[in-house]
Amino acid sequence: MYDPQSRALVDLALNIQTTSRNAIRGINTHPHLPPTKLDITISELFSIDTNPDSTFLQRFHSILPNLASIACPPTIPQDQLCQYFLTTLSPKRARARFREATAIYQLNDLYETFSKDMADHTHLLPSILSPTTSYPIAGMSRLQISHRLPPISFALNMRWKLRLPILPYEFKCQCNKTYVIYGDHPFNCSKNHKGRPHNMITNKFSQALAPLLSTANIISPTSTLDKEAQLHLPADPTARPFDVSFKPNCDCHPSNIFSMIGYDITITNATPPPPSNQVLPSSIDCITNYTANADLSLQDHEWDKLNRPNNRRTTPPISGDEVIGNLLHNQMILTPVAIDAHGRIGPMIRQNLYGTPPPDIPPRKQFKPNRPNAKAMYDRATTLPAPIGIFIEADQRWKQLQSDNPHHSQKFYGLSHYAPTPSITTIQQLGLGITHAFSTLIINSFKKLVHSQTSPAFDHYDFLLPRDQIVGLLLDNSLDVEM
Repeated sequence: MYDPQSRALVDLALNIQTTSRNAIRGINTHPHLPPTKLDITISELFSIDTNPDSTFLQRFHSILPNLASIACPPTIPQDQLCQYFLTTLSPKRARARFREATAIYQLNDLYETFSKDMADHTHLLPSILSPTTSYPIAGMSRLQISHRLPPISFALNMRWKLRLPILPYEFKCQCNKTYVIYGDHPFNCSKNHKGRPHNMITNKFSQALAPLLSTANIISPTSTLDKEAQLHLPADPTARPFDVSFKPNCDCHPSNIFSMIGYDITITNATPPPPSNQVLPSSIDCITNYTANADLSLQDHEWDKLNRPNNRRTTPPISGDEVIGNLLHNQMILTPVAIDAHGRIGPMIRQNLYGTPPPDIPPRKQFKPNRPNAKAMYDRATTLPAPIGIFIEADQRWKQLQSDNPHHSQKFYGLSHYAPTPSITTIQQLGLGITHAFSTLIINSFKKLVHSQTSPAFDHYDFLLPRDQIVGLLLDNSLDVEM
């Protein structure tokens, strides 16, 4: 969210800061040589005290107090901010604080704009702004062919991300519900099966997680991740509670006390709006409340995974809580991975990856007394020595490896400056899998539309990709074949 419009004033301030210091103190041409001093007549041009008639310096110093209050640390006295900014403050730290302030300002502005122009969609912003599904559209290197989305998937996800219509008009679905033009319906439709998108995400999750865990020193480099491992649990020998699982086998990591750590992936519907009796003002509290509402929706699905349903296909039915109890007895961890319709991931997997603690359990979400193992599994998965903050561990270890081997040929973890660290690389790969899976689900859902006179059939390729783009793509492909 640090766009050129926001950078203009910041770059100007930092350039003046750097050039005035060089003019007054001298220019460093070599780390082991003293700075080269400039003529005093040049140095005086950069100071408002010796050049008070400069219109440029006058305008700059008129906005300097506001800039300095943002860029300087809060411990600096108010009357010393301008001098500290010009003489002492590190340009790198100043830019970081400017970046943070700009992001907060733009986020507040975005929420305010949405609340005025698209009030019915504001509750979706925490999910829409998720970086997981932003990277595949605008933040990954296209030099790798696997990072290039097909044109129809790119156009669909771009509209999906910008909250633009993906249909020309509303349709009736075969489930007898209305298919709105924004495409949220397939994620909550009984006629649209999520099996294939779920498998696509599972495969990508397994591929992306293996190098991350190896870098974090949780598993050895030769270890692999299992998919739907058969555990032969006493309560239910046929149960496969893990979509993806691994065995911690590095003695130096505290999680090696567990025999297996697994993830159960679930695709949820779009975040529902908050209760009608909950008033959300246009302020920072509004952002906090909307974010809490999105997390609460994801928590519902995490709870469903921990409160495993009973298997009623057997006689007598097999208790789902007993299956969770077997996992606890065998020193295993089950972490639900809830992913909503716009790519936001649930609080438990966020803690597992980012290290951010999950929100407090609301009163209505307390575990039932007849499900003691569900509560025990939640406590085990969200407290040490369970893996918490894998991204932080992997980034620190990668940084240490880089400093220990300064001549190491692999400067960027993901082989591109777009993916410099293990955390960014992993979230990019997860986002790529989620983006592919969701576009597949939405495109397949078009087959379930019921056409009528008010909603006739249409060509979704023609709607999502204008005709001139399709012709251009065909010409490009033909040229590639000829070459």
